[in-house]
Amino acid sequence: MKHGFLRWLTGTPPATVGAWWNDSALCLVRINDQAETQSRIHVAYDALIQAFQGGSGSFDVGRINVLKSSLDQVGLPPYQLALAVPSADVFIQTIRVPAKLDDDALAQLAVVEAVSNLPVPPEEVCADYVRVELDEKSGQEVVRIAFCRREIIDGLMFVTDEAGVSLAQVDRDLQAFHDAICWLRENTEGKTVAYPMVNLIMEQSPFVLVARDPLDLLHYPIDIENSDVTEQLRACTRRAGMSDLQDVKELIVVREIDAPLTEPDFNADLRVDVTRLNPFEVLGIRDQIPLAPFLAALGMAIRKSCE
Repeated sequence: MKHGFLRWLTGTPPATVGAWWNDSALCLVRINDQAETQSRIHVAYDALIQAFQGGSGSFDVGRINVLKSSLDQVGLPPYQLALAVPSADVFIQTIRVPAKLDDDALAQLAVVEAVSNLPVPPEEVCADYVRVELDEKSGQEVVRIAFCRREIIDGLMFVTDEAGVSLAQVDRDLQAFHDAICWLRENTEGKTVAYPMVNLIMEQSPFVLVARDPLDLLHYPIDIENSDVTEQLRACTRRAGMSDLQDVKELIVVREIDAPLTEPDFNADLRVDVTRLNPFEVLGIRDQIPLAPFLAALGMAIRKSCE
């Protein structure tokens, strides 16, 4: 509390930097709300040095060094990091609980739910929850619980601590993709999204992100080049529990400036509004950055400070 108060007094609160990484690259995004539109997005994208993957523990050393360098590229510290992790590492459960449960009880329930789904003791899990909806008639509340193995978070915290940055938030990359798309629509185009919606992410390995609501997200791979795209989209919506594409409010095609993939050829009977969104173009970013890492880091960069 004291350090946070001092930073507030001196006008240097910790900036939230959105981050994404995997075994081959790292992407950071910082948003400067005080700058003009064309200069407010600071991006760093770096390949992780393959030479560091040789010995035991050496890969973490390489990631720490690249993270330090990338933080220097997006501006001056202090920072807190909001990191997108692969959705396969995080489990999501939706439960209904009595509406009068307080936060302490819900926190304990999140751990119980995690232990019942992961074959590990309570001290080896990380869990969190969000209150979604209150049903006054039944006196129950819909709660979504997220949990993962603690070793995953411990590994992330080791890298960030060694790089001199605080790991303040962790979320699924699917949630970061969704949040970035909504932010782009609302802040650069003045449009709000409607649910359910389908996002077609035109990256090197294209995939479909189905958002049934702001937190209920599903994703499926898709073959742009060799199959009927419209029929694949219909199959994805059916797998997500909808009858067909007519249940979808909007289809958003997200692509890079010079995407190597051809534009999908939608059938004339698609019967859903199609919006094409180019994040790099609307934000004035010309660097050659892969789409998915940028979207994930951007979606985390818009998170509010935890301090």
